[in-house]
Amino acid sequence: MKKVLLTAGLLGLFGQAHAFNEKQAVELVKKYVGTVACAYDESTFPVAKIDNDSYVVGWTGQLGCPGGNQTTLSYLSVVSPGYHGEDTYIVDYRPATADITALETVDKLAFQKGTLSVTGSGMTLKFVREGFKWKKVR
Repeated sequence: MKKVLLTAGLLGLFGQAHAFNEKQAVELVKKYVGTVACAYDESTFPVAKIDNDSYVVGWTGQLGCPGGNQTTLSYLSVVSPGYHGEDTYIVDYRPATADITALETVDKLAFQKGTLSVTGSGMTLKFVREGFKWKKVR
C-alpha cells in the first residue's frame, strides 16, 4: 500500500512540475523580448490562454532597434509547446495585423469562444486566429 501511495505522490509531483502556466509564459516572453528588443515596456505583459497548452502574451517595444521616431510597436507573442517534448516551448512574435501595431500599448487580453480581445490605447480590437496569423474581426 505504501508503494502505491508513494508512486501516486511522485506522479502527482511530476505532473505539477511540468505544467505550463500563465506566469511561465510571461517569463518566457520577457526573456525573449529582452533578447530581441532594445527597448520595451517592462511593466505590461498581459496574457490570455488560447488553448490547452498555448498562451498569447502582449508586449510593446522596439523590435530589432530600427531607430528613429515612432518605432515602438505593440506585438502579440504566442507561446506554444514545441515538437521535442514537454519542456520545449516556441515563442512566435508576429504582430496580429497592422491594426495591433497601431496600439500604443497592449493593456489587457481576453480569449473567449475563439476570439481574442486586445485592449490598449483606449480601444478594444477583436481578432480570430487563422493558422499562424490573427485576423481582425470587423
